[in-house]
Amino acid sequence: MDCYRAANPHFLIHAQQKLYDFMTFPPILFAPVVERPGPEAFLTDTPENMYSKKLVQNIPWICAQTTEEGESFALAFKHVGKIPFYKRNFDRVAPYILDYWYVAKNSSEVTAKIRDVYFGTEGPNPSAESIRIVSDLVSDRYFRVGIHRAIALHSKIAPTYASLFGFRSQIGFPSLWGDSPNDYGVGHASDNGFYFNSTLYFLPLQLGTPSYDVSRMLINLAVNFAKKREPFLNYRNGNVIKIWKPAMYHGKDLRFLLIDNENVIMIPEPRQYAIRFWESLGLADTPVTMMSTAEPNPHQATDLNALGVQAPAPPIPPSIDNYAENYNAHYMQPEYSTYVAGFRPYFLGLALGQLCLKYEGAAEEVVNELACSGCTAAAAKTVSVGGIPSGSKFPDWEFPSQAVAFLTC
Repeated sequence: MDCYRAANPHFLIHAQQKLYDFMTFPPILFAPVVERPGPEAFLTDTPENMYSKKLVQNIPWICAQTTEEGESFALAFKHVGKIPFYKRNFDRVAPYILDYWYVAKNSSEVTAKIRDVYFGTEGPNPSAESIRIVSDLVSDRYFRVGIHRAIALHSKIAPTYASLFGFRSQIGFPSLWGDSPNDYGVGHASDNGFYFNSTLYFLPLQLGTPSYDVSRMLINLAVNFAKKREPFLNYRNGNVIKIWKPAMYHGKDLRFLLIDNENVIMIPEPRQYAIRFWESLGLADTPVTMMSTAEPNPHQATDLNALGVQAPAPPIPPSIDNYAENYNAHYMQPEYSTYVAGFRPYFLGLALGQLCLKYEGAAEEVVNELACSGCTAAAAKTVSVGGIPSGSKFPDWEFPSQAVAFLTC
């Protein structure tokens, strides 16, 4: 430790770039490890063993994720021009990007199965479909399978609340890249801005907008969970709405609270077939824990009406005739477009620097992207708040209200 403390910090940061296997993968170089027993040790066994030995506290837990966690990574691949390379060299780079090269008995066989299941016969050229495939691939490997295991384990000892955040808005990686939020899903960490309203990367939430009301709902749930150990909605007249049930309230099948641009509903766990696929590969870090044998049908989800809550019909949105006028008046402001578009070359430059540290000549693959011709204009045309034109208005509801199922116009 004395050596590290005396070293130049810039040297240490630069040196760690050499530890990546491909681009910036694995995404976490220094992950938690099982420590030797001692007075300062924090994690002395694997989570599975700690649960089996009853060493985990039986306290309620919230486990939240977004609907397309991997889309943030897929968009990064897209904007540095790496999706064609990724697909052409899948057999070589997949074990490192997906971080299974050291836990697979036969890495080549596992890679072939993954390629066939996700890409099938799709060619090497990038497309909207291949971006979605990469998003699903990263989501399944890095998020969904592990989250499923964690919820399944903790649900056995304490109430565990699972959620999926799928509310499209200007807060998220598509906006940072200058893409339209309506063209992509809701990626990793997109829900953070609704809790903290950070203005470092995005404009602040505006009072009276769908995004603002979603933020108030999330904070209401979180505060009640911290105070009462249960995430429920309450409002000034004293009424309480318990819209979020524990993940295992329906027996062995896990249930998630889905929050998107249409409803707030409890749904069966999505993409169970993908979880079963990854558990079938025999990876040492992915044991079989699947608790369901049937693919869920999200259309059979239970919304607030089923809980006895009367939700009024949402207001009629503005007509197509005044949509453009409202949209332009609100989103085509010069300072807004410049504010958002300015981040695209920043992230491209960051990615370029990381590539050049690892591969000679990598700059040639992305230098055209850095020119970013028409970037500001493109961002100005694409950035919006959940696709809701500025003329939309909410009914005169007190929030949280009995109409919480209808969070958007």
